[in-house]
Order: sequence, then C-alpha cells, then structure tokens
Amino acid sequence: MAHDVETAMNEDSSADGVSSTVSRHFSTKRRTVLQGIAALGLSSSVVGTTAARTNDTERTPDADTPPRRGVSTAIQFYTLRNLPDTVLDLIRRVGAVDNNGGPGYDAVEFAGLGEASADEIVDTLERTGLVGGSAHVGLEALETELETTVETYTQIGVDNLVVPYIDPSRIDTIEKTETLAERMNAVDEQLGSDVQLSYHNHDGEFQRLADDRTPLAVLDESLNDGIGFEIDVGWVHTAGFDPVEVIETYSDRTHLVHMKDMVDGEFAEIGEGAVDMRAVSAVARTKANVEYLIYEHDEPTDPAGSVATGAGVLSLLDGTKKPGRIELSEMGPPAYDPTLDGTDRTGGGNC
Repeated sequence: MAHDVETAMNEDSSADGVSSTVSRHFSTKRRTVLQGIAALGLSSSVVGTTAARTNDTERTPDADTPPRRGVSTAIQFYTLRNLPDTVLDLIRRVGAVDNNGGPGYDAVEFAGLGEASADEIVDTLERTGLVGGSAHVGLEALETELETTVETYTQIGVDNLVVPYIDPSRIDTIEKTETLAERMNAVDEQLGSDVQLSYHNHDGEFQRLADDRTPLAVLDESLNDGIGFEIDVGWVHTAGFDPVEVIETYSDRTHLVHMKDMVDGEFAEIGEGAVDMRAVSAVARTKANVEYLIYEHDEPTDPAGSVATGAGVLSLLDGTKKPGRIELSEMGPPAYDPTLDGTDRTGGGNC
C-alpha cells in the first residue's frame, strides 16, 4: 500500500492516507524560508469582508478566562515529506526530539501510512511515547473505502479523520458548498461516535459567494454538529482574515489548529511570518475546545531541523499574551539527534 504524498491532486483523486495519496494543492508562491527562528513576533492580521491584512495591537485573553494548559502538540507529517524516511522513521525522528531532553511533541498527524502496518506503527508510537492524534484522509477515499480506513486508523489510535483539501472551484457557489456538506454529512453518519470527521481549510474557503458569505460559513451552517474544523491559521491569514477571529467564530467546531506561519502569501518558518502565534495559542486555549496545536510548514528549507524548531516554539506558547519577543535561546540547546539509532532510511519517503 505504498504511495507518495503529492503536492497537487484533484479532490476526487483517491487520497485516503492508507491506500493512496493525500490531496493537496497550493495557490501561493513559494519563498526561501529562513532556517531556524530568530524571534516570534506579536503581529496579526485584521479581519474584514474585503479588508487588507494589517498588524494590530496585542490581544489579551479575557481576565476571567484563564488559559488552558492542557492543549497537546503535534506535527503534521506533510512537513517532512521530502525526507528519505518511512513513516516509522518519521515517528522515531519526532520522538527523538523529546527523548534527547528538548521540548517535544505529544502526537503526530499522519499524511499517509506508506508500507507500514498498523501493528508496526502502534509499536513505534509506544516506543517513542507519541500518539496518533489525527490523520489527513481524502474525501473520496472516505466515501469509497471507509470501513478499511476507519479500521486501520482506529487500530493505530487515531480518532479524528480530517478532509485535507477541496479545490476552490468545488466550493465557489453556495450550491456546490452545500453539496460538499451533504457528502461529508453522509460520511459522518457512518462513522459513529468514536471517530470524528473534520475539515481542513486553505484560502479558498474564504472566497466570497453570491450572498457575501464564505464557503466556510456555509459549511458551518450545513454540516452535522459533530463535524469539526481544523483551522489552518496560515491560510486564514493569506486569505485576508484574522485567525483569532476565525477561531472565535467557529469555536464550537475548532478542535484542531494548524500552526502554520506565512507572510505575503508565502510560507515561513513558525515565528518568522505574519501570524501572531501567541494570540492564536491564547484564543485556542480560552475560546475554543482545541485538542491539538499542530505544527506544519509546507516548504521548510531544512525539514529535519524544522522538527525541533516547531516543537520549541509550541512549547513556549502557553496561552498567555506576554509582551516582548521569543528568542531562539529560550528553547534551550538543540534537541534532535539525527542518527535515529542507525535506522535504515534508504527507502523512498512515504509522507
């Protein structure tokens, strides 16, 4: 069942993360991302129907709403797709960050399973102390291979299956968006209460429809109550909206947040872009029922190094809106040991 993750696929291409590839398409330019993180800024984008993004003043959570410290952290394996690692290697790589004494992750978010069996993945997760928090699975695969997909992922311990991408042309009218909601509702009604279905946004979910609503708003009104949102704050910002306000608006559905940094429509290392990650963390902990803050970088110049960088930054985002900047030195010494105990990684990457 080995298949590589591709960077651009039609939504209706098979993409289940078990027996096929994950759908993903990007409508933005790439840039050369600076390695590491020099600082985490305090800027954020301002929401409006057609307003341009601007930096705003600091936000502070309501005084009577203390931040929840229990939000877990994860990394989306799509970040590491260009490494010559198998899925098992990726789990070991992520686990090595914490095992070497640095800040680590609690979980991983799968973008495919490659050749690995469920038993092998469970064993590797247990050995590293990680859990499978969620997985990106194409909608068509959920519709056509639901039983097999759910069986595999529940064996691994994953209880949140996320539809990763829908082409903007498929949600550019109210009717098309309502049709998408009907398809997702049909899948959701077959899942039962033990597995949650979620939807991950890009920027296309914020285009204006005939009645001035966005596709995300139509989905919110049309989806079953149990379906969640995985809010990707980088794409929200790129669309010209404020990630904090979007999370607040859809707080009942937002259980997962992609901590992706971007600036001027281009990918950036977390802390180097225009997204106010402190404010995102604060609202995720105080205004929504977020289970995981998930680090993702679509085009890291140093994928291996980004594992530790993402973990380090997430470890500093405790939900408070502190003044000043986060310096690299706050993360402590480098934590990642690239040797992976001699693991053979000569095979093709599967994520």
